[in-house]
Amino acid sequence: MAAIASRTACASSYMSPPDATLGRSTATTGVPSARNRSAPSSQHQSPCQAPWTSRTVQSSAMAHPMFRRGACGTDRAASIEAMAGHSKWAGIKHKKAIVDARRGKLFTKLARAITVAAKDGGGDPEGNPALGLAVQKAKDASMPKDNIERAIAKGTGEGADADALEAILYEGYGPGGVALLVEATTDNRNRTGSDVRHLFTKHGGNLGEPGSVAYLFDKRGVIVVDAARYAEDDLLPAIEAGALDVAVDDDVFEVLTEPGDLTAVRAALEQAGVELESSELAQHPKTRVPIDEDVATKLMRLIDALEDNDDVDDVHANFDVDAAVLERVAG
Repeated sequence: MAAIASRTACASSYMSPPDATLGRSTATTGVPSARNRSAPSSQHQSPCQAPWTSRTVQSSAMAHPMFRRGACGTDRAASIEAMAGHSKWAGIKHKKAIVDARRGKLFTKLARAITVAAKDGGGDPEGNPALGLAVQKAKDASMPKDNIERAIAKGTGEGADADALEAILYEGYGPGGVALLVEATTDNRNRTGSDVRHLFTKHGGNLGEPGSVAYLFDKRGVIVVDAARYAEDDLLPAIEAGALDVAVDDDVFEVLTEPGDLTAVRAALEQAGVELESSELAQHPKTRVPIDEDVATKLMRLIDALEDNDDVDDVHANFDVDAAVLERVAG
């Protein structure tokens, strides 16, 4: 615990409050830090000392607090935070991606993403972070090396196909007022726009204007780890490598990073022998909308329909639902 305490910033003896940009629906209760059990008076609190504390989620008798980046831009002791089903969705999406990969559908989408990244930033994954992440995602899906190389060559060449491809972000609301961001890659903006609008309307949603919901999300690196196989201690290398936050959701851990830190945090976990369920850049909701099972069922139909569209790469949503409910409606 000494090493953990040494990273606490601003001389605060309390754990940092939840980051407002990483909204949580689950309330927490307080426990002062082990180093100083007496609470400082509110008259002497620094800007970095908030009069709150958090309860560590105990997955074992020896579980201890983890870290979250504090408001001062440095690290402060915090806890692994319990969440509802949003992180669970990340694990379910990963399992669905495996099925899609077997059908060959995922490879087509991954190849397009690689081609666009190579076209925009060059064909060197080391010097083009977007391409590096796209290639890593393809490798995670067991996409053959030849396919990856062809997709890069297509993006760096002068082919008309690569020139026609563009990345588009659609924004709208689904059932229950849940905000949705839809990432797509297309060679025909009119066709894809029409298809996405039709799917929103068919499944009880509304396609919005640019900027209508994007402000509700932050771009983050998101790493999902199987909580049934690993404990909090196993994720300490992620914190040391610069992870912003670690949350637990039913049977998965969700590790959040700044976009530029995703590669380093992923590497730290892999070097420590931690196998990852998934690792990607995603639009992470600042706040979440609670929904019940009926709304969740309708929402998943919309999301599944969007993800089944050949031009859609990913769908992000700010819903909050019980993990068991999500397992039933989306698992």
